[in-house]
Amino acid sequence: MENRRNNLRMYLIIISIVWFLSLFPALFLAMFSPMMFDAPGATSSAWTIAVASALLSYPVVVVLIIILSWVFFAKQKHKAALILSLVPAVWILLNVFLWVAIEIFCDGSFTC
Repeated sequence: MENRRNNLRMYLIIISIVWFLSLFPALFLAMFSPMMFDAPGATSSAWTIAVASALLSYPVVVVLIIILSWVFFAKQKHKAALILSLVPAVWILLNVFLWVAIEIFCDGSFTC
């Protein structure tokens, strides 16, 4: 049992570092996300609003997930800590899906 706990601890250390490092490009993208609304009509596009919301919320989600996964680890809720640590990956997939959707449905334009 202790070996399993040590493995999870090592996993959480590595994944926390990875998610923390992913904050730097995410903050860079979040800084430019208001510029998606420069095109006329972009403020009423649901796809553009969804992409901007996903980009702006990613850093908050990452920080909360890193903290919560360690809290659950400390409370001996290892399965919850493991599942929570994967939430930023789902958020990245959501961002990729939204960008691809804009490319397909709006021909790459934010004024869909």
